[in-house]
Formats: sequence, C-alpha cells, structure tokens
Amino acid sequence: MRAIQSATGITPEIKWPNDLLIKGKKIAGILTEMSAELEHVRSVVLGIGIDVNQTASEFPADLRGHCYLS
Repeated sequence: MRAIQSATGITPEIKWPNDLLIKGKKIAGILTEMSAELEHVRSVVLGIGIDVNQTASEFPADLRGHCYLS
C-alpha cells in the first residue's frame, strides 16, 4: 500500500478482508491459508495477486496519468 502511494500519490483503500482498491476498483488481493493445532502452527501459505494484464488505455481516464504501462 505504501509503495503504491509513494509511486503514484494515490492512497489505496483496504476492503476487508483481503483486497486493495483504488476508486472502488480492485487492484490487488491477498489470500492466506493456515494449518494449525491448538498450540502449534503447522504451516502458513500467503498469496498475493496484482492485477497487471491491462494496458493504460483500459484504465479510466482519471487514472491513466498514474499508469506505468505502455
């Protein structure tokens, strides 16, 4: 979140429990999975998804100036 704000000047919103949004549009998500017993964590798996398969022309006009895409 801080990296996005630093690079673009835009502060993303957090949509509980796992999404980052800019102006209501999802830009990234985080997924977690844990295997545990009462006093022992067996494993934790974290997944981060970033929406990247877009060109600048696919973004709304007011966001295009912040795109680092060709």
